[in-house]
Amino acid sequence: MKRRATNDSPGGRAFTLIELLVVIIIIVILVGIIAGVGAGLARDSRGQLTRDLLTTLDRIVVEYEAVTGSLPKYPSDDMVDDFYEDVPGPDNDDIVNYGGRVGVRRPDTAVFLKQAKGVGVVDDIVKSIPARFLVPTITPGDPDPTPSVVDAWAKKDWADPFPVAGQTLVYYVHPDNKLANQLYGRCINKRPYFLSAGPDNFYGTTRDAGTPTEDEAEKALDDNITSYAPGEPNLEMGGAR
Repeated sequence: MKRRATNDSPGGRAFTLIELLVVIIIIVILVGIIAGVGAGLARDSRGQLTRDLLTTLDRIVVEYEAVTGSLPKYPSDDMVDDFYEDVPGPDNDDIVNYGGRVGVRRPDTAVFLKQAKGVGVVDDIVKSIPARFLVPTITPGDPDPTPSVVDAWAKKDWADPFPVAGQTLVYYVHPDNKLANQLYGRCINKRPYFLSAGPDNFYGTTRDAGTPTEDEAEKALDDNITSYAPGEPNLEMGGAR
């Protein structure tokens, strides 16, 4: 006579409460790992997109130098105001003379695009940049539509004028912009570089909104992305590493 399986037999035993809890905990851990990996991949993807963008901008520098025989000029200290007048982008007219270091604190890449427009195949290189990275930051009706450049963390809901804390603009650091060199890192071999604030949207100076201390500025610098590794910034000027 065949015996009927009971709950005590291997084939009919029910899960205990502890076993169910263990299974739930394992599922929660796996979901957390998957979510973390997904977030990491998204972050890495944006980082790569931004690095590719900066590489493209650097190609424009190469093209400009190949055609003109020189790197873009930067104005003398007494001409900075005129040079940046009517250039699109927030805070471009924020000219600072700090301890004899004259320059623009937030040097919008639009400054460079304005200079390079029409040189060689520069316009074609600009057209190869996805539209999402080229953002008009000027008031409608401005005679010069040169766009600013944003990174892969750009917000879509910026107000006008754009709040400094919400900027994701790509900066253009010229070797003769003394202030920017001190704040963000010195240009190497007199070559300009491009700078993204990275995922935290902070460029890493004690003058950034939300980063009032040197420790916070140093942390903000860690995720910055540049077209090449610049020299050390000046701690006394508000930059930190």
